[in-house]
Amino acid sequence: MMSLVNTPYSNQIEAAVPEMQKLLVEWTSINSGSDSELGLLNMLSALEREFSNLPVNIERVLCPGETPPEAGTEFSRYALRVTPKHLKAGDRPILLNGHYDTVYGPEHAFQKVERLSEERLKGPGVTDMKGGLVVLLTAVKILESSELAGQLPWEVLITPDEEIGSSASDPLLRDAAERCCFGLVYESAYVDGGFVHSRKGSGVYTIEAHGKPAHVGRNYEEGRNAVLGLAQLCTSLQGVANDLGLIANVGRFQADSPLNVVADYASCAWNVRASRLGDFSAFERALEVLTEEEKSGFADGICFTWSGGMKRPPKEVNDATQALYDAVERVAHELGLPVLWRNTGGGADGSNLAAYGLPNIDNLGVRGDAIHSEDEFIELDSLPERVSLTLGIFKAVVEGRFLKE
Repeated sequence: MMSLVNTPYSNQIEAAVPEMQKLLVEWTSINSGSDSELGLLNMLSALEREFSNLPVNIERVLCPGETPPEAGTEFSRYALRVTPKHLKAGDRPILLNGHYDTVYGPEHAFQKVERLSEERLKGPGVTDMKGGLVVLLTAVKILESSELAGQLPWEVLITPDEEIGSSASDPLLRDAAERCCFGLVYESAYVDGGFVHSRKGSGVYTIEAHGKPAHVGRNYEEGRNAVLGLAQLCTSLQGVANDLGLIANVGRFQADSPLNVVADYASCAWNVRASRLGDFSAFERALEVLTEEEKSGFADGICFTWSGGMKRPPKEVNDATQALYDAVERVAHELGLPVLWRNTGGGADGSNLAAYGLPNIDNLGVRGDAIHSEDEFIELDSLPERVSLTLGIFKAVVEGRFLKE
């Protein structure tokens, strides 16, 4: 843990630690799985209650995009937008972004918060990203009660569907990217405090195979087995993905034919991760060729179709984003925080914001690990640490020494 001694607002941060931990347990105990309409509304109300204690404008904003069918039941989803009352027309605020959904639905076995030690708490979404939301809220509270109150334009946007691809909230992210000057996103940091430099993009593709049914015993040779044909195609496609340097994972391989009938239908879904936008185009060209030309062996006589595409763009680092990273690193060094940068295959809303032209750093949240599993945990000392880092950024911006020309 960093020492808060002689860091800006150290007294206020230390005084806020008990409330931060209490709030973290309360929020983590609210099940807000991405497909739980009631749970999301409960979490949204909890966020509204906390922000209502500040001099702010609070909006519950309907997400205008569509949730993809594979994400689950469709219902209205709402983002939370919070702006300070001192925000003026024409201001270019800092975007403070996060999400309040988790991967743990009401039926998931992982529901309870558990204290593992003095410094470690386990719970569903405790790190991804209820902890980050606590950091965001606390930093804003301290900012607006300090001598910097009213001097920094900011906007909070917290979305309900990041864990299922952000398709419903993506138009809101695009609009925020146009309004704001840069973004601070509160996804979780690595357990050692490391920051994400670039992120791979993610695509989802479905392939269907249509063969010809036949009785296995009487006229097997007249059939065309869609399962075997699709398996053959998948093997070829995996080789292409490997040659392109992509992460490609096939799952949801489905067929439902009686064992005494040659299977006439099969389908599968792929998740593809790529570092550059052009990589998805290359994968799709290869997919097009394979589905048109796969005519040998068991694939003879089978018709293949595919659908899908990129769901979240890669986060490629341009000069403006690198300048932001350098500025954050300077603040971290002032506070005595080690700075480590890593590239990752995981997507986040920072990728969407970057694609819309907003420089952002997207894992200013808490330190923890084992996210998306029943062992997800947070290092509790990272709560005050990450609040201190955020306030350090705020102070540097107000003083005009954050981003260098």
